[in-house]
Amino acid sequence: MRQASQSASDIARAVSGLGSFLLVLHEFPDGDSLGSNLAMGLAFERLGKKATVASPTPPPGRFSFLPGFGAIVSLRSLPRALRDFDCVFLIDCSDPRRAGLSEGELEGVRLVVNLDHHPSNTFFGDLNYVDAKASAAAEQVRLVIGELGTSLDRDMALCLYVAVSTDTGGFRFDNTTAGTHLLVAELLGLGIEPGPVGEIIHDTRTLSSLRLLEKMLSTLSFAAGGRIAWVTVTRKMLEACGASDDEVEGLVGYPRMIDFVDLCFLLQEMPDGAIRVALRSKHDFDVGVIAERLGGGGHRKAAGCLLPGTIEEALERVLAEGKRLLAPGGGRA
Repeated sequence: MRQASQSASDIARAVSGLGSFLLVLHEFPDGDSLGSNLAMGLAFERLGKKATVASPTPPPGRFSFLPGFGAIVSLRSLPRALRDFDCVFLIDCSDPRRAGLSEGELEGVRLVVNLDHHPSNTFFGDLNYVDAKASAAAEQVRLVIGELGTSLDRDMALCLYVAVSTDTGGFRFDNTTAGTHLLVAELLGLGIEPGPVGEIIHDTRTLSSLRLLEKMLSTLSFAAGGRIAWVTVTRKMLEACGASDDEVEGLVGYPRMIDFVDLCFLLQEMPDGAIRVALRSKHDFDVGVIAERLGGGGHRKAAGCLLPGTIEEALERVLAEGKRLLAPGGGRA
């Protein structure tokens, strides 16, 4: 049964007397995961506490300009057990599995804080601050930092700006609210320059990622009279382009641009053979429904899951759910 969400003040009260924190990113961390966790870690350090940021998979190098990025460690190479930290934070993570953790691994941890904005959140923490109306987890992190009694500095502001900007698609997505812009105004007041930052996070790509884009677009396919589009990225394609898995991030947005497409997805073959599915939609179709039915989660217009089996088997399952969503009464939000 779903629990009631705690608040930023609840989180601050619970952690204010603790001294050591582990902040765990989700797999293939995006701008919100990185920016929110790094900002929270910087705030703890400013308060004289020890904060370690760990990732289950290597963080994308294009975010290396973020303060604290270079100190991120591998989750599987931690020199101490999770239970040796006073508190473990999972921010922007709807389920521990997205962070490469089983719930059993969190047993024995003194305090697990779950801070997230995904509607599919499983409320797995000892404290659960879940706000599906927040444009990014960064909005919630800002409130927690304020409740802890410390002010933002420029480094924290840069992390939070990147988090909000990426999760709103450069403030284009309909999760952007008046509250989002109020936060951004505060961050700009601390010296953040949107032009240079936006060029790095929205308009800069590696050559290998563009070569991968070319190969990916050659796989573009359609179903349901063109209303569903999908693309595929295989291990061979990645190797041929010299691209890494994190360079696939954002490529699912290309089939979504097609004027007659209502929903789209990208099937990515992972190193362990599983198929990572990224789903996107337009209008009022809720792809979070598809992701949840397939064991994943996310938002109305952006969601995902991980499926066992071959690309062909994953395609069959996702297509079936996509057609079900587009059927009359099948899943409009």
